[in-house]
Amino acid sequence: MLAHIPRIFDFSVEVLEATNLTFSFEGPWLSGTHMLFTADPRNIHHILSLNFGNYPKGPEAKNIFNALGDRILSADMELWENLRKSNHAIFQHPDFLKLSVLVSSNTIKLKESLIPFLDNAADEKTIIDLQDVFKRFMFETSSILMTGYDPMSVSIGMPEVLFDEAVETGRDTTSSVLTWFFWLLSKHPQVLTKIRKVINTKYDPTDLEKLVYLHAALSETMRLYPPLPFNHKSPAKPDIKIVAVEIIQKYDFEVTKGDKIKPVPSVILRMKHGLSVKVTKKI
Repeated sequence: MLAHIPRIFDFSVEVLEATNLTFSFEGPWLSGTHMLFTADPRNIHHILSLNFGNYPKGPEAKNIFNALGDRILSADMELWENLRKSNHAIFQHPDFLKLSVLVSSNTIKLKESLIPFLDNAADEKTIIDLQDVFKRFMFETSSILMTGYDPMSVSIGMPEVLFDEAVETGRDTTSSVLTWFFWLLSKHPQVLTKIRKVINTKYDPTDLEKLVYLHAALSETMRLYPPLPFNHKSPAKPDIKIVAVEIIQKYDFEVTKGDKIKPVPSVILRMKHGLSVKVTKKI
């Protein structure tokens, strides 16, 4: 088992395929470890929908997300339901929707922060860690949205940032998707070419649903490298598409030769050594 840790997710898929999508794992003797893994859609539907109340996250999940306190990722049962309802009420409030449409922190920071940073990296021929850049960018947009404060973490000097655990976990899924997405595009340039062709002919910032191929590429990224590998549900949100479109239109990324891409088995699927790339402006 230990030999498979560097490829734990691939190994898990192989085991699930060999055991009809469900297998029971028994840990070492006296360890008290007994887990049931399943990827069977019928089981998942039963657990997450038909009989949801009978499957709490349990104390183990509380320990994993202990740093977050009683927040939605760590909350269980009635507390989780209350937090879900309160969050839903906030996000559906007319004032919040108006703010999201008219004053999108993602769009503003994209033009004021991320694009100038990538322009500078291209002009200076600087090798950057794309994973770190996306993480900082999403931290900025989250901070502005929730507190009104702009930490200015994506800038030429790349200042040190102390990420808030709650913000980091809540938004790091987006940075994870973007990182794996652009790495996959670097490996499959024909896909990048097709996405650019679609963007050039159908791109409308007010109607991102037309970018079906981009949506499919993002969905495939999340299928191959789900940001929350276990018990994960995450649609391709419009903010991800906006960032992806702007970057695809303006830049090419060349992954540094010899750069080892290893997923880190953790709550959020990150690259162990980041993603070092050389940025060039698209002519």
